[in-house]
Amino acid sequence: ENFLSAIERREPLLVDGEQGRRTLELVTAIYQAGHRDEVVKLPLAPDSPFYTRAGILQHARHFHEKTKSVANFANDEITLGRDVGR
Repeated sequence: ENFLSAIERREPLLVDGEQGRRTLELVTAIYQAGHRDEVVKLPLAPDSPFYTRAGILQHARHFHEKTKSVANFANDEITLGRDVGR
């Protein structure tokens, strides 16, 4: 919302591009540390395996891939864990 206001009404941005880049770098470093079980120093070096999108896709573990979909539920009842099988 602030971004659109900045364009339309020339209001100041709450977060500039540099702050946005640093936030993405922090999140990327957290992913790298978690996936590789290592300490990551900031700023990330350009040769870091998680520095680029392609590097993240290549090196991050893939946890789940959706293989099934439910189009229609037979009913709209919500089952609690304690009621499964009843």
